[in-house]
Amino acid sequence: MQKSGEQIRVTAQLIDAATDNQLLSRKYDRKFADLFALEDDLTLQIASALNVHLSGRVDAQIIARGIRNLEAWKTAVKAFQSFELLTPAGMEDAVKLGEHAIDLDPNYTFALLDLAYAYFLQANNGWAKDRASALGRARQLNDKVLRIDPQFAPVYRLRAALHMLPDLPEFDFEAALADARKSVELQPNDDLNHWTLGSVFFWLGRFDDASAAFATALRLNPHPYSWEPGWHATALSAAGHHEAAIAEIANPKNPFEFFARGRVEAFAQNFAGAAKSFERAHELDPDSAVYAFNLAAVYDKLGRVDEAISLLENGPPQWRSVPYVRLWLALSYALAGRKEQAAAEFTAFRAVAPKYTLAIERQLNVGSLTQGFLNQIVALSGEYGIPEK
Repeated sequence: MQKSGEQIRVTAQLIDAATDNQLLSRKYDRKFADLFALEDDLTLQIASALNVHLSGRVDAQIIARGIRNLEAWKTAVKAFQSFELLTPAGMEDAVKLGEHAIDLDPNYTFALLDLAYAYFLQANNGWAKDRASALGRARQLNDKVLRIDPQFAPVYRLRAALHMLPDLPEFDFEAALADARKSVELQPNDDLNHWTLGSVFFWLGRFDDASAAFATALRLNPHPYSWEPGWHATALSAAGHHEAAIAEIANPKNPFEFFARGRVEAFAQNFAGAAKSFERAHELDPDSAVYAFNLAAVYDKLGRVDEAISLLENGPPQWRSVPYVRLWLALSYALAGRKEQAAAEFTAFRAVAPKYTLAIERQLNVGSLTQGFLNQIVALSGEYGIPEK
């Protein structure tokens, strides 16, 4: 630290003690005014630089985006750590910490975005007690980030994910594709942008394109998030490369990996194997609505309709706000011949997902169900009021 008049220069160095090699050296020149403000500012800048340098991960740079307040940054880092647990409790902590971070710095872009994602995942996984409120908050926060920093790639990534939810007015797969491509254009070295692009391709039924995008994501991140290899394996299986897909997800260890193995088996038309994997995912994470309605769909395909109904009827109350839970419960009632209950559930589903069509139903289920069973559920959906287009 050097001082000259009202100027102060701080040089921060990182030395590898084992080799004595200098790993990082940066100089910070500031006017000397408020010592405590200066200390906070320099601590924030140095910690951020070290975090980026040591982790080598893009997310470290993203966390540093828009920082102005040391306490907000520290709180946002804790929120992100809770977020990465991908559990209901972890996401609840991420929401609480994220709200505190933006109280400290209302325009801190990363904190706003991470909080938006936390609300989105609470809703998407069926963990939110009020899905509509959680999605509304996610959209509000994401829109604010877009206004503050329109060149921030992850904001388009989340908007793409929001476009794929059937109970939102912006439900539109082509718009999702445009936003996913925008995120890749703005930040082509971020694996999660390519992963999002792959997921949009996947739900559009473009399985080869999805597989390529997921492969790019894995190449960019040598230490991928737990869901990334699973999605690549699923896309491979959907494209007909079942053996390669099963090899990639051969030894599942966490709920999502079991879920991915179930999807791989479904595309390979091994529905008994898919049911076992989905059951294990549901056992490990019984709060996930996603695991539950996928398991229910396979139970229906196997003729185990009563089990599908029991699974969805006995889930947490908030599951009923998840559109695909309502859809598969409606289909299960219809398959069981329980027409009044089927009609009530289809009516509730159409109310929350008015843009959902039979064309979309075919698109979302192509390859993961036998053609005969897909034709059957599409016919039932049409019988109970789902339009063709």
